[in-house]
Amino acid sequence: MNVPAVASSAWIRLLAPLLVAAVTIVALLPSTNTRWSGDDSYVLEHLQAPDWQTRLFAFNLDRPSDASGAWWDGMVYQRRFVRVVPSALMALEIRVLGQDPWRVHLVSLALHLLNALLVFHLSRRWLSDPWKAALVAMVFGAHPVVVEVGSWFACQPLLVATTCTLLATEAWIRFRLTARSAWLAAACASILAAVLSYEAAVAAPVLLVIGDIALHRGATLARGGWIPRLALLVVLLPFAALTLWNNAGAVALETSYRPSISEAWTVARIDLEAYLFKALGLVQPGA
Repeated sequence: MNVPAVASSAWIRLLAPLLVAAVTIVALLPSTNTRWSGDDSYVLEHLQAPDWQTRLFAFNLDRPSDASGAWWDGMVYQRRFVRVVPSALMALEIRVLGQDPWRVHLVSLALHLLNALLVFHLSRRWLSDPWKAALVAMVFGAHPVVVEVGSWFACQPLLVATTCTLLATEAWIRFRLTARSAWLAAACASILAAVLSYEAAVAAPVLLVIGDIALHRGATLARGGWIPRLALLVVLLPFAALTLWNNAGAVALETSYRPSISEAWTVARIDLEAYLFKALGLVQPGA
């Protein structure tokens, strides 16, 4: 056995993720030194409510109300978001850390750091090269677009949903490698947590199934082809049930507005440009 070669390999395996962590922290630590903003006001009020329903559905909003807006400003709408998992976490943060924006933003940074390391782990599995994987993870970890979710407490559900989606991906890969039902259960639980963290995560189980079909086209029913895939998709049912229950009685949902074709085109054109520049890191999010 070549002892120096083994030691060098072990050092590289340790150094690459440390480099990812260091770059991520250095790039985003300044963004944690910000005040409350945007939707934080009503979310903070709901997270400290005496009843569990308000705390777990902290992103529900009726405007005008005591938490947001005034009757004379002419803005009337309701928000109903099923973000149960991050609401529970954020309520715990406020209870333990208090209403200190810097402390809770550090929690957001820690979540993003975990996500960057998960991206490194998944990339290393795919690329079989720790340095290439580190480069991928550093781009993910230090990208300017993360400043927005890292410095805005109300955006923390995005980070939680990302964590759960990456964990579900890892669990699903392990299930395919080992065929152990425990990994399938872990994948389903993680993807359910992702869907219950941020509504856009409903695409995650669908994308996992599409990716699995592309990579395992020969997986028949007898070899665990569609039954595990259906298990992933079934997690959408409790989300749909909770959404219907949460929306009950709402008469002015913010998402119920139906714009004209010209309005939709204008918004799409502006958003496409804005998000393209944000994705390329050419603009400061929220500026």
